Amino acid sequence: MHHERADWEGYRERFSEEAKEFEKAEAEFAKLKAEFEAKKKKEEWGLLGMKRKLQASEDTLAEERRKWREACEWENQRMYSARTEIANLKAQFEALTKSKADFEERYEAAKSHRERAEILQVDLEEQLISKDRDMVDKNLEITDVTTRLFGSLLIDVFSLS
Repeated sequence: MHHERADWEGYRERFSEEAKEFEKAEAEFAKLKAEFEAKKKKEEWGLLGMKRKLQASEDTLAEERRKWREACEWENQRMYSARTEIANLKAQFEALTKSKADFEERYEAAKSHRERAEILQVDLEEQLISKDRDMVDKNLEITDVTTRLFGSLLIDVFSLS
């Protein structure tokens, strides 16, 4: 019986040690499982967080692209308006340049006509002055002829009487 008791005590000690080791292993397992679960959760949360960040980034990028397209569209409209205005201004400039050239041509023609008219006026004034002198000379001649004729008539009248 003693022998059985010693076996029993040895078995109990071994069982007790195995139970302690099992408890330690179980505690270690629980600790590792908790760490694994935490790590898994962290990775899942991290993955979820990354997915959320990715989605937020995609949304932000889409919004930025939309704003960029709107800005480009606005800028294109502004540039088109500027190009149109530039083309209109060029057309106006060409019309004004042509108009200016026509005006200068007409001005030069009028200036030339005026110069010819002034020369003609001077010539006509000289002719008028010359004609006035001729008329004065003719008047003097007529007066002289009239005086001589009147004088000769008076002499003839007095001689007949």
